[in-house]
Amino acid sequence: MSKKQKNNNKNSNNPSSANVTTGQATKKNSQKTPCDFTKLTKALPYIYGGCFALIAWLILAVGNKDYLFGVQNHSLWSNSGNFFDERMAVPAGFIHWLGCYLTQYFYYPAVGSAFLVVLWIIIFVEGILAFRLKAKWSLAALVAPVLLLTSVICLGYWMYYIKNPGFWFKETLGVLIMMSAVLAARYMGQVCRTIWVAVWCFFAYPIVGWYALLGTLLIAILGLRKDDNQRFSKWTIPAIALLALIATPIIWYQHYSQIRIEDAWIAGFPLFQSDMLTSIYPSMPFIILAIALVLTACLTTACKTSTDDKKADKRLVPVTFNVVLLIAMVLCVKYFWYNNYNYKAELRMAKAIDEQRWDDVLYEASIAPGPPTRQMVISKNIALLRQHRMGEAMFHYDNRGEPPCVFDSLKVHLVQTFATTAYYHHGKTYFATRWCIENGVEFGFNVNDLKILTKCSIIEGEYEAARKYIEKLKQTTFHKAWAEEYERYLNNNELIAKNEEFKGIQPLMTFEDLLDSDGGLCEMYIINYFANSTNKDPEFSDVILAYTLVDKNIQLFWPRFFNYAMLHKGTPMPIHYQEAAYLYGNLEHEVDISGMPFDQEKVVQRFGAFQQMTNQLVAQKYTEPQMADAMRAQFGDTFWFFYFLVRDVKSY
Repeated sequence: MSKKQKNNNKNSNNPSSANVTTGQATKKNSQKTPCDFTKLTKALPYIYGGCFALIAWLILAVGNKDYLFGVQNHSLWSNSGNFFDERMAVPAGFIHWLGCYLTQYFYYPAVGSAFLVVLWIIIFVEGILAFRLKAKWSLAALVAPVLLLTSVICLGYWMYYIKNPGFWFKETLGVLIMMSAVLAARYMGQVCRTIWVAVWCFFAYPIVGWYALLGTLLIAILGLRKDDNQRFSKWTIPAIALLALIATPIIWYQHYSQIRIEDAWIAGFPLFQSDMLTSIYPSMPFIILAIALVLTACLTTACKTSTDDKKADKRLVPVTFNVVLLIAMVLCVKYFWYNNYNYKAELRMAKAIDEQRWDDVLYEASIAPGPPTRQMVISKNIALLRQHRMGEAMFHYDNRGEPPCVFDSLKVHLVQTFATTAYYHHGKTYFATRWCIENGVEFGFNVNDLKILTKCSIIEGEYEAARKYIEKLKQTTFHKAWAEEYERYLNNNELIAKNEEFKGIQPLMTFEDLLDSDGGLCEMYIINYFANSTNKDPEFSDVILAYTLVDKNIQLFWPRFFNYAMLHKGTPMPIHYQEAAYLYGNLEHEVDISGMPFDQEKVVQRFGAFQQMTNQLVAQKYTEPQMADAMRAQFGDTFWFFYFLVRDVKSY
């Protein structure tokens, strides 16, 4: 056998040689194979940011569009110097002022939402850079934007009681400026950072308030990282920061006259206070935010100073961490989102009333899935009043009325949420003016109330007062056109009599009782006022009789019923007034109703069926709530159902 053949046989019989060759080939192939996981990991920040931006925008612009429009309607920004000076009179005044300006853009909820989302994405990027988070840990930088999202959508009825101008953008601006300062410090050497931490804390305090202190704390913690240039002791920056945290609020306290020394360290922090209530619930996102940022700074610093990245990666499991954090963020949004149907329906109805879309108001009343709030009931009555259909359709809708749904012990009153609109459309312009001013002094004037004040002043002939309110509205961004339209009535008073809205309100205006009081109960005052009134105006008599039915007072009903019949001779008697007359005539027998031309099918025969069903249910020992549920489908649109089965309606 030749030497070459022997060598070939030797190689063929040597498995290790073959394995080495195969291993080398495999190694080469593996080097050529693209590392999909590495690419995916690097893309995680883009995936997180993109998904969050889309979801957050949909939650705001679609899920909360009515709420956001209501927010700008109950806020105010003015381009005047006085407005700027008022905002700057307290710490964090600049972001107050800028927040008020940006809140206006919720006039178009999709646009305002887009502005907010863009700011949150910037904060997300700043968090990744400032804390030096690797791509696989970048989800941690979304904690701040998610909490800011929850703070916007969690307020509910606090929208009417908040004393924090521009809140919906203010807090985002505070976090944005703070994270910019932390990020700037990340690119500084130790000497510059030592100077920066003191300069930032002192000069940012009047601009962003408590965020200046939180940013100072974050810079101090991140200054302990081992990989920074250490020209001094690593405790130099924390020591300077501690002095700044103590001294800055004390020094600036001497400048501001509207804060107490004990509040100087939380100046600008969103507090929610009303009457004797201080609610912690709406402030929770900001407490969690501060804790989360401090923890992130501590953890990233500890990982850098205790061990290298490879060992740290072995101890920490990014996938588990991200899954747990993602679930926590989803649950946080779900928990804090105030997504009450009636609340949003109230806002839609209020907007429709302002735009005189009466059919839309009634549509909202008709599709409510459960008992409406009293504000919804009043809104429905206003729409019917403007259409002159209260006597025909007032009880075609659910009139029960439940209290507003709140997540804490906040006491919601109609005088703060809807009284100005309700009083205006019932002709009680003095009461509307009174509550506009009183609420404005307590919670700050807003666009909605300035519009009500303008219309009340015009219809009352107080043209100089109206001109002042119009000038305020002309200083806004989106309500100039409205102000200029109503300015025409001041320059040409003859146009007032041609305005359809004013023509519907003027017949209801009487000023014989200027010194009476509503006791803070708007709805009860309106009901009692009209039920106890007498008037020879046909439109006024219609409203009087309608609210007499709501009052369920038989003695008041009959004289107002006959007055209405006399003023509306030749026109059909509305069905609800027939129902009331037929019921009261059969209950009391004090008035002879035998000669009255009741509708045989809709009143006489139907009342017989109502009595028959009532007797059957009573015989079966149904409770009153059970009877109401059983009879609502067949008789829920009648005055009889309201009279017997809608009880204990609690106004607020």
